[in-house]
Amino acid sequence: MPYSASAANYESNYWDSKSVVELKKMSDYYVTKKIKPDSALFFTTLIVSRLEKQNKLSPDERRMMTIGYSNCAYLYSIHFSDYLRAMECLLKAQDYCNDPSLQINIDLNLGLIYNIYAECYPSEENIKVAHEIFRKTFHKSVELKDWDNVATSFVNMWNSGFNNEYYTRFSEEIKMLGELQIPKTITYYDYLMSMYHVVIDIRNKDYHAAKNSIVRQLKSIPPNESSSRLRCVAYWELALVYKQLNEPDSILKYVRRIEQLSQREHMEDVRLCSAKLLLEYYKEYGTDDNVLAQKLRFFEQRDSLLNAYNLNNVKSYGLLSNIRDLTHKVDNLQRINRLHNMITVLVFIGILLVISLLLVFYRRNKLLAAHNRLLYKQVQDKLNDDKPKYGKSNLTEGDKNILARRIEIIFQDKDEIYNEEFSLDRLSNLCESHYKDVSQAINEVFGKSFTLLLSEYRIKEACRRLNDKQNYGMFTVEAIGHSVGFKSRTGFGSAFKRVTGLSPSEYMKIAKEQGNA
Repeated sequence: MPYSASAANYESNYWDSKSVVELKKMSDYYVTKKIKPDSALFFTTLIVSRLEKQNKLSPDERRMMTIGYSNCAYLYSIHFSDYLRAMECLLKAQDYCNDPSLQINIDLNLGLIYNIYAECYPSEENIKVAHEIFRKTFHKSVELKDWDNVATSFVNMWNSGFNNEYYTRFSEEIKMLGELQIPKTITYYDYLMSMYHVVIDIRNKDYHAAKNSIVRQLKSIPPNESSSRLRCVAYWELALVYKQLNEPDSILKYVRRIEQLSQREHMEDVRLCSAKLLLEYYKEYGTDDNVLAQKLRFFEQRDSLLNAYNLNNVKSYGLLSNIRDLTHKVDNLQRINRLHNMITVLVFIGILLVISLLLVFYRRNKLLAAHNRLLYKQVQDKLNDDKPKYGKSNLTEGDKNILARRIEIIFQDKDEIYNEEFSLDRLSNLCESHYKDVSQAINEVFGKSFTLLLSEYRIKEACRRLNDKQNYGMFTVEAIGHSVGFKSRTGFGSAFKRVTGLSPSEYMKIAKEQGNA
């Protein structure tokens, strides 16, 4: 697989000795820290080239291949404007991908390329293809709570402008974004929220408010490999806003900024955008000579993207991708038919087995029923022979009630009952009574054993702490169990299930659902 000329200066023999994980760290480092796309491409290329030589890939290696080819596509399209190689990498990434979260990145890269193609040929069909890709990635990102890609998808939806048709097309996504609880910790949170307000302000024709939102957007751009591109997006928005305010000097100011920044950073697609904006500006405010000269510059830049940078091949690769998808679907149908035939045979065999097992179970159930009736008779005979459990006790009803009241008071002492060493002997000492008398009072007044009574008090407090996210949100289930006196996670789980009918994890899940309702 090819890579940039400057990357060829690396000592290949040295890097060939490094593991794939080490190469991945180097690739990430040069993309995010050093922002050197040629070096990043070199290391990413080494990764996929090495893995491609293997006959069989593990799931982790397939995932790494998907990420590697997707990253190569991003580098080729965004940093080197080589759209043919970018599409080749995306198709390979698609072949290896079986993870919905990675499919989002593949589709986003594809959407960016189609969006540039739509800039060259701005037909409704081409624009709609790009829009539908970004809508798809937006909804899938929301489903997976992939907030960074939610931001990327929403921002890219508006690459073609802010006309009424696009507001209608994206009305559902605008509403969803306004209602989502997106964590403020994500990298592009402030930028995304500023962009959201820009969209709302322009829809409401409040262009002065839109200017302020764009200024906030500019201030929120994080310092990474995408900062120059995001800055150009904000300048483009300002040019559109000033056009609505009929301020030609301000329009030209920001169009020139886009032009200068895109030339300095070699962003060929953004240069095309600035050429288009400048052409629209001259049509409105310039002379016929200005318009003619700018038309020539626009077409030169467009032809450069289409031919020198292989953008013309996007459509054909899109068609190839569709053909490959269709081939996969045919193969899947054939596999499904074979599976149906196998299932039919297995079902027939299963029916025979079930009939045989039913006959066996019928005979065993007859024997088991007879055995159970015998056991029942033995239990009844034993019950009739047993003497009352506390037949020799001298406790009166009054004594039991007084003792029960002492027990209730002690059970209000959390330091005692949430102590892991709290026992019937300890309770008897606190009540100043014999342990047999305490046990009798609990059984006959409360109608349960000491163990069950203690478990109920402890589990009640455990439920309260599981609901208290402010004070116990960082506690594990085991830690909460220990905090109310259980010595082990198993003991806590068993007692919790016996008292509530639910496991601690089931209880927490329902509590979370009720809290979000």
